Amino acid sequence: MSKRGDPWFKLYPVDWLDGTRELSLEQRGAYIDAICMQMLYEAPLRDDYSWLAHQLHISKRKARAIVESLVELKKLRRTENGLVNDRCLFELESKLNQRRVNAEIAANRERMKREKSKNTNKINGSPTNSCHETSTTRARADSDPDSELKIDRSIHLSFGPSSEAISEGRRQYPELDHDRAVSNFRTFNSGKKLDDPDAAYLAWLETHAEWQKRRGAAARVSDETSAKVRILPGTDEWAAWAEYVGPELAEGARRKGYMLVSSRMPPRGGTRSSPHEETSH
Repeated sequence: MSKRGDPWFKLYPVDWLDGTRELSLEQRGAYIDAICMQMLYEAPLRDDYSWLAHQLHISKRKARAIVESLVELKKLRRTENGLVNDRCLFELESKLNQRRVNAEIAANRERMKREKSKNTNKINGSPTNSCHETSTTRARADSDPDSELKIDRSIHLSFGPSSEAISEGRRQYPELDHDRAVSNFRTFNSGKKLDDPDAAYLAWLETHAEWQKRRGAAARVSDETSAKVRILPGTDEWAAWAEYVGPELAEGARRKGYMLVSSRMPPRGGTRSSPHEETSH
């Protein structure tokens, strides 16, 4: 019994106290020692009174008497391999099953890592080519301060675009920040296998340019319509706007003491489309 297992095990105090009420103090001491040794060595105890007496630090005669009483009370059981406690056998089997589960989880985790690494190598090419290409990219970026390739050293070139596509994009859409555009394109497509990275990049630039135009137009409209005119109760403008926005909104503005509108006079004809465009509540 030289091989030791875990230095701890589960002990349920309620179960222990309920199960040892009828035992004497000597029996309890020998019993807990027997349990500890079975759990520590993960094996049956030697059915040898001399060995048991040495382990329990008692005489061989007392060891015989205590062990026999524990066997009679069914706290210990004799088997062909030695003395065992059935609850210990159950806990050891549970611990062994948990070890198997943990080992399987660890093996699956390592397998998934290897598969992920293999898939990444398939996308990026062989490790040798990837390292060479990355080194070449870094050398070109360091030697040429104006190189487009300097903007994104950490992303593999297979994600595109090529320097020719970058130059073409600059020519077609000079209003864009192309350093940022290239970096964003490579980041968004990291890990994807593009059939034609250059075509995908130019199409992406077209969409990006259209979005920038719409955002700029929206900003200009907002600036043009942001100016408001403050009108006061009792004026001709107030009467016209009060009729236009309706009595409820007009009363709220009157309590406030003024009305914010987009122009001196309301639109002729028609009705208001949304109150917040003409007045402030």
